[in-house]
Amino acid sequence: MRHSISPTINITSANEDSVYIHDSVPIGNRLYASSIYYGIHRIFDISNPSAPVQIAAWHYPGGFTHNSWPDKTGNWLYVTDEKNGEPLKIFNIANLAAPVLFNRYTSNPSAIVHNVHVKGDDIFVSNYTEGIRVLDGTDPGHPAEFGFADSYDGPSGNYDGCWEVCPYFPSGTVIASDMQTGLWVYRLRRDYGRLRVTVVNANWGEGDPHLPGQGRSRIVGPRGIVEAPRLAGQVSRVLAEVFSKRAAPSS
Repeated sequence: MRHSISPTINITSANEDSVYIHDSVPIGNRLYASSIYYGIHRIFDISNPSAPVQIAAWHYPGGFTHNSWPDKTGNWLYVTDEKNGEPLKIFNIANLAAPVLFNRYTSNPSAIVHNVHVKGDDIFVSNYTEGIRVLDGTDPGHPAEFGFADSYDGPSGNYDGCWEVCPYFPSGTVIASDMQTGLWVYRLRRDYGRLRVTVVNANWGEGDPHLPGQGRSRIVGPRGIVEAPRLAGQVSRVLAEVFSKRAAPSS
């Protein structure tokens, strides 16, 4: 379900601001600020760094706004709320006057999402007891997990495990800090492809998928094997797992 969010506070200058900001990141001429105890996400225009001007602020369901990062277009924003059961939230902010809570992502509903960082089309999440999660953000409203590394072998939930991830080294090295086991150094491995399927006349868990350029196909088996017709009577079989869904427009 998508939610339209209305601006909630009216502060014109950071010099006047008494609302605590827990974390912020400057990207271009904008500062993305997380006011954790108020459950408010805020965006400032920092064209003049000595006089930032707030240009957007909003509440949203489950808000405990810990950190955020925009995608490379600046039209999408990924927000974390440092509480059990709160997923990574994906906002469409193309219209700052009316941000939309468009989608959510979680690796485990019992776990805590701590921080999110974006590098190009990759979205990196430090997910406490669930380790690092790396998402493909080429479709920024529907990111899909393609990699993870879990340095914590205890139970899910609570403030243990991966506290932070940093993917910004020119070498491509990714480092992460684990609150119990220390520093971890990783190299991202890309061994996946992308498959987008349009499903029509479907209930959750079943459907009639259409692969682009291949026409009608069908889902078989509990894990989502997609069979798609090809030339000369051949059939392609692709293992596809649902990671998000988009409501079809009404007609």
